[in-house]
Amino acid sequence: MDESYQKAILALVSVFVGWLLGRGTDLFQLWWNNRRLKKALIIELEDLLDWFHKFHLQLARALQIYSVKGVEPSIPLKITHPIYTNFYEDICHKLSREQRRSFELIHEQINAFNENLERQIELINTFSREPNDTNLELWGNYLKAQYLNFREITWQIHYHLRNKKNPKLEVYGDTHKEYLQALERHQNEMNMIIEKAKILTPKIVLKSMRKKVLS
Repeated sequence: MDESYQKAILALVSVFVGWLLGRGTDLFQLWWNNRRLKKALIIELEDLLDWFHKFHLQLARALQIYSVKGVEPSIPLKITHPIYTNFYEDICHKLSREQRRSFELIHEQINAFNENLERQIELINTFSREPNDTNLELWGNYLKAQYLNFREITWQIHYHLRNKKNPKLEVYGDTHKEYLQALERHQNEMNMIIEKAKILTPKIVLKSMRKKVLS
């Protein structure tokens, strides 16, 4: 084998090895980015649960004020979920079918909750202009729905975090039974908040919410 042929072979081998190294680096970078985004989606759910404690207090306070014929003039801020909003499309194809369903259910429920906050503002303004029993009940019914929606989101997040690899939401199975039990528990919890507040004066209600709310 002459020297020029050896050099040509070495050049080709070098090009091939360089291509392999480059391709390997690209694949590793892709794997690392996918891993990072998957972890970020989970961390975002954990952060939401930390933040939700304040939301729970605000909604429960509004229920208490409603129970003594008043309307809480402030509403929670919109729930932000920027990792899902900005990066979910980049990683959804790397998730299992059950993971995708669970993430999408949680975050679409959050979007619906945020959209409904606009309706809450409208009902508050309506009651402010015409503070009658009809407008109070409209507000109260909407507030109750928002409370139960919020508690359902919270349950869905807890369920996903307990079952990160396979957050399957089958119908008529054990998970569905657990879900129905949670809905009943949240309904009872809401009713208890309202009933307990009825024995208080509006002034006491305004001061009481920081002391105790059902977790």
